[in-house]
Formats: sequence, C-alpha cells, structure tokens
Amino acid sequence: MRRLSETSDRAVMARLRSWLRSATDRQRAEGLAWYPAAQQIAATIAARVGITRHAAANVIAALSPRNRWERNVEDSQNLATAWAAGEPQESVTVCTSHSNRRKAWAALHGEPISDTAPKSHAFSLNISRLDPARVTIDCWAMRSALVPPGELARLTAPPECQESPTECQYRRLERLHLEAAEREGLAGFELQAIVWTAIREAWK
Repeated sequence: MRRLSETSDRAVMARLRSWLRSATDRQRAEGLAWYPAAQQIAATIAARVGITRHAAANVIAALSPRNRWERNVEDSQNLATAWAAGEPQESVTVCTSHSNRRKAWAALHGEPISDTAPKSHAFSLNISRLDPARVTIDCWAMRSALVPPGELARLTAPPECQESPTECQYRRLERLHLEAAEREGLAGFELQAIVWTAIREAWK
C-alpha cells in the first residue's frame, strides 16, 4: 500500500501539479465551477428553510462522507425540510451514518462542524465561503498525492493507497495543496476540485 508517510513533500507537490496539467479544458472548467455551484445549492437550501448559507453548507458537509454528491444534496434538502416542518430527524433516511445525520441536525440548530473533523470542516467552509485557506482532503486528494497521472496510465489497475490521513497528515497535505495552488495562481479549493475531476475519470 502506498502511504503518505513514505512520500516526500517534493513528490506530493510534483504529483499535484502533474494532475493539474493533465486536466483537459473541460475538466478544468468543471473543477473551477464546482464550489461556486455547491455554494449556490447551499444558498437555495438556506433560503428555503430560513437558515444561513453557512449552516446549510455544514448540513451538506456533515452528510457527505461515503455519499454520492447527488444523494448528498438530496439528503441535505430533505433533512432541512423536515427540520423546518418540525419533524424528527429520524423521519429522514440519509445515505450516510446516523452519527453524520446527528451532526447535520445540530448544524440546522446553529452548531457548526468542529475543526476536529478537518475534512468536513474544510468542506463546509469551501462551500459556504469559498474559503481560500482550507482544502477538502478526501480519498481522491490522497490518491492524487500518491500516484502521478503518467504512472497511473501505465498500470493495468490502480494501486492500493492510503485513503484517510491522520490529523497531522491532513494539515500537511492541505499545506501542500495551498502551496501548489499559489504557484499556479489558483485557490486551494480550485486546485483540489480540478484534480478531483481529472483523477476520478482516470482512476479505472
């Protein structure tokens, strides 16, 4: 298994920039548009049920683990609607864990995700504020840091990779994304979204 602890900062930076260069014009455009579009979804949910956009983004982020984006949005809309109607959270089936549903319910009551959950915390800030100081490090960000596009194209199957960082590794990878993004004239969340778009299509 490929692990972040066995990979240098220089190698990670080179791989991130390689993935960015490998992105097609379409993938780059889709990546740049991703977070603004997600922010608009959060704003629509917020307006519909009378909460802030940041609270809505926290609901989306809380319900995101192991959840397809389309279902993530649907679950967020349904949970917010139930909350606004005075229904219990148990009345809504979500495609993630009950503990994540409880976090989303707490967000509807004004309790944002703590930075002790760095991925969900960053995701909420990237959506709600397009925060340039935070990067959402998911399994695809991990893979892009461990496998360059040229090597992936030569392999018959993707290699096994570490997919969840420790908290220290999360901060390290976030820092490297921000540094790579600055060199390319991008925000960290923009680089992450472009790379996410490119690697998901290449990882077959």
